[in-house]
Amino acid sequence: MIAVNIATEKWNEVIEWLQNNGWRLTYKYENFDAGIDFDFIRLEKNKEKILMAWDNWFEGEIQCSENQLKMLAEQLSYDFKIGEPENLKPSIIKMYDR
Repeated sequence: MIAVNIATEKWNEVIEWLQNNGWRLTYKYENFDAGIDFDFIRLEKNKEKILMAWDNWFEGEIQCSENQLKMLAEQLSYDFKIGEPENLKPSIIKMYDR
């Protein structure tokens, strides 16, 4: 399940909330344009994984289980929109989720 078009501020809030609630950052995109044009991170907890991508045109995306997305929506009072990703496509995930 992939949530799309997440405003940058909310995307950052999701990351902060996850890290404050036991999710470990296990990968972060570190190229020269990180956080400027593109970003990609992986968080893990109890053998579960959440992938998050962002760019300055389409903003944030989150790939996780339906249950995780529902939990995030409740905790952060946000209605995530499910849709076709721009940055969490299989070819991009394959490059960064190693």
